[in-house]
Amino acid sequence: MKQASIKHGIAMAALAMAFAFCPAGAQEEEMAEFRTWALTPPMGWNSWDCYYSSVTEKEVLQNAQYLVDHDLVKYGWEYVVVDIRWYCNHPSLGGGNYNQQGTQDYVLDEYGRYLPSPTRFPSCMEDGVNVGFRPLADKLHAMGLKLGIHLMRGVPKAVVGSNYKLKGAEDAKWTQVYSSSTPACTWLKDNLTVRNSDYGQLYYNSIMDLYAEWGVDFLKIDDLSRPFYTNEIRMIRKAIDRTGRPMVLSLSPGKTQYNYANACLENANMWRMMDDLWDSWSAVDAVFAEADAWSKYARPGNYADCDMLPLGQIAMTIADKGYTAADQGRWTRLSKDEQLTMMTLWGICHSPLFFGGEMTKNNDFTDSLLTNEEYHQMHKYGEQAHQVLNDKATGHTVWTSLDPATGNRYLALFQRDYTPTEAAARSGLISRTGTRSKQMECDVTGAQQLMIVVSDWGDGFAYDRANLINPVLIDEAGNETSLTTMDAASYSSDWGTLHVNRNVENGPLRVDGQTYSTGLGLNAQCTLIYDLPEGHSYKTFRALCGYDSSCDSDNPSSSGTTMEFLFYVTTDDQPYDFDLTLLGYGANEEVPVFDVWAKASAGSATGMLTTSVPRHGVKLFRLGNQTENGIHNTVCNRQDTAPASVFYDLQGRRVLHPSSGLYIRQGRKTIIH
Repeated sequence: MKQASIKHGIAMAALAMAFAFCPAGAQEEEMAEFRTWALTPPMGWNSWDCYYSSVTEKEVLQNAQYLVDHDLVKYGWEYVVVDIRWYCNHPSLGGGNYNQQGTQDYVLDEYGRYLPSPTRFPSCMEDGVNVGFRPLADKLHAMGLKLGIHLMRGVPKAVVGSNYKLKGAEDAKWTQVYSSSTPACTWLKDNLTVRNSDYGQLYYNSIMDLYAEWGVDFLKIDDLSRPFYTNEIRMIRKAIDRTGRPMVLSLSPGKTQYNYANACLENANMWRMMDDLWDSWSAVDAVFAEADAWSKYARPGNYADCDMLPLGQIAMTIADKGYTAADQGRWTRLSKDEQLTMMTLWGICHSPLFFGGEMTKNNDFTDSLLTNEEYHQMHKYGEQAHQVLNDKATGHTVWTSLDPATGNRYLALFQRDYTPTEAAARSGLISRTGTRSKQMECDVTGAQQLMIVVSDWGDGFAYDRANLINPVLIDEAGNETSLTTMDAASYSSDWGTLHVNRNVENGPLRVDGQTYSTGLGLNAQCTLIYDLPEGHSYKTFRALCGYDSSCDSDNPSSSGTTMEFLFYVTTDDQPYDFDLTLLGYGANEEVPVFDVWAKASAGSATGMLTTSVPRHGVKLFRLGNQTENGIHNTVCNRQDTAPASVFYDLQGRRVLHPSSGLYIRQGRKTIIH
C-alpha cells in the first residue's frame, strides 16, 4: 500500500444505494415499539463469566463504578446485568456447579415471585422488608447506567403444594399455571413450564410488573430458546409490553435454530446464536459460521447474539461457607490476536457486547478493546454487514459493512486456521498387518503452529486408537519440551477426547506391546493443534506414532485400526491479498486505507489490498476518508418524509417531521438531507 490523499466518497455512497439491505421477514409500516428500546446493539457488563452464580452486590457495584470511572458509558457500555440465581442465598457449589441439593434457600414473595437474596444483595432490605432490586436500580440509574437481571423461564417449583398466591387470581390453583410439576430444564431445576393460558399469562404479568416497579431495564431469560418455547416467549413479550416500561429482552441459551428467526424478530431484541462461549480459539472460531447465517436478519432492535466476551479475569467464585470456597479464577486464555478477532467479528456483525470479566482487574490492552470510537461507529451504525468470502484453503475470512453517514466502508480480514498443502512429515499407513508404528520428526523452525492430523485411512474410526509417544519439541541446544506439558489450542475428532499420558480409552499407552508413561491418546480421524510460543527456539518436533496395542485384542474384525499420521507446520510469512473490486471499487481506483485498531493511516490501495494478518488475528480497515459532511448521495430526500412513513431518532423517539440526519424508518437506518 502507498500513502495517498483523501478521495471523494461518491462511489461508496452510491454503493450503499446499490446494496440497500432489507431484513428478512415481512416489511412493516411501523417499527414494533420494543425494537425502539435498542436501536443499536445493547452493551454492558454481565456477571456470569467472572462469577458464575455466586456474584454479590459488592462485585456488581464495583464493576458499575468501573464503567463510570473509566468513561466507558460514553461508548455505550451502559447495562449492568446480574446473572443467574440472584434469588438464592446459597446458589453455588463452586464454578459453574449449581447448588441443587435442596439447600439453595430460595427467596420469594407472597405471590411466588423471586426476590434478591438479602445475604448477597443487602440493599434489598428496607425496614425489614425485601423491596427487591429497586435500591440497586436507583444506584445504577444515578450513575447513568441501567440494570439488567437474569431469570429462568417459568414459575418457581417452590409454588408446588405451597401457600403462595397467584397475583390477580388469588384463589386459583398453581396447577392452573404450570403444566407439570417436573422441571423441563435439563441443567437447572428451579422452575416449571408455564401453561399457555390466562393463568400462565397472569403469572408472567405479575413478575414483569414487579421488575418494572424495581426499575429493571434489561431481561436475560434463560432456558427459552434451546429448545424454543414460542408460546412462553409470546407471553413474556405481552407481559413486558403491558407494563409500559422499556425492558430489553434477551433470549438464552443458544444455539437458536434458524427456523425460529421470525419468532425472534417479532418478540425479542436479542437471541443467542451460540451456546455458552468461553475463552478458547475453537469456541471463537465456531462463531464465524453462525454469524454468517444470521447476518441477513440483523436490523435495528433485533440482534443475533454471539454471547458474552470472556475477557480479562474470569471464572471466579465468591466464597459461601459450607457450600463453596473462593476461587480466584484465571486470566482469559485468548491471545491478544484472538481477542481482537473476537471483538471485530462481534462488532462488524452487530452482536450485542457484554463484557464478562472482573473489570477492576483490566489491563490497558483490555480497556483498549472497549474504547475505540471508530469501532463503535461500525458496531452501532454499520449497514449491510456480511461475509464476503470464506476460503478454507488459506484460512481467509472477510467481512464488510458500510458507514451510512459517510459512505466509507469497513473491511475485516480474518486469518483462521488452515491445513497447509504439503505435510512436513507423514507416516504412511499404520495398521495391524503392516507397519505398526513409526518414529517421526519434522522441522518447526520459525513455525507458529504445529498441527497433527491422524487420518482414518478412509474406512471410518473403528478401533483407530492412535498414540503419540514421547512427543517433544527440541530447541537448538537439544533441550526437550513435551507436548504433554502444553495446552492444546484445539482438538477435534470423530470420536473421543484427547487424553494425556493415557490412551483414548483412558487405559495405559501401549505401542507394539510396549507400555509408555508419557504421550497422548487420540482417535482417528482427528486434528490436534498446538500454538507455539512467540519467539521460540524450537527446531524439531519428534514422536513415536502408532496405534494402541489394545486394538490387537479389542478389534474382532479384519478391518479397522488403519491410520496415517501427518505433521503440518504453519508460519506467518504469507501475504494476505484481497481484491477490492469484490466490493465495487474500480480496478484502478485508489482507495484510502485506515487501520481501525492501530488508529493510524495504512496508506492506500489500488485494485488489490495486500497486508499481513497474524494467525487467529485480524486487520480491521476503514476504506475511504469521507466525513459526514462529505456525503453527496443519500438514501432519502426530504420530500420523501410523508406522515405515512414513520421515523424514529436514534434514541427511539418518534419523529413527525424529520430534518437532516440519521433516522430509523421501516426497520433500517435512513439518511435524510
